[in-house]
Amino acid sequence: MDVLLASDPDHIGETIVNTFLNRWDTTGGGVFTALMRSVTSHDEAAAMLRDFFLKIVFKHVIGKMAPDNQDLRATLVATQLVGMGMVRYVARFEPLASADIKTVAAAIAPTIQRYITGTIT
Repeated sequence: MDVLLASDPDHIGETIVNTFLNRWDTTGGGVFTALMRSVTSHDEAAAMLRDFFLKIVFKHVIGKMAPDNQDLRATLVATQLVGMGMVRYVARFEPLASADIKTVAAAIAPTIQRYITGTIT
């Protein structure tokens, strides 16, 4: 949270992707995989993940940086991160599964940036 809240709003997308990947890559993706398996089979785990992402992390970050539609923006960011994690760590689609963080961030961060600070129609 501190890293995200201290980030320059003009580069928050990059900070979010880099933070996400650095955290999960250090575990080899195994923890993310276990989390996703739990979320897909247990409603309580899904609710905890949803609350963590939307009510704790993104509410504070997006609340500080987004001009409007904060709940929608938070949900859109979550789609990107969870989807990226599923493809990278669970399904292991190549070349994303083995791509370096810099490459992935360069591709995905602009979308997350737009979701947070850009126009949402």
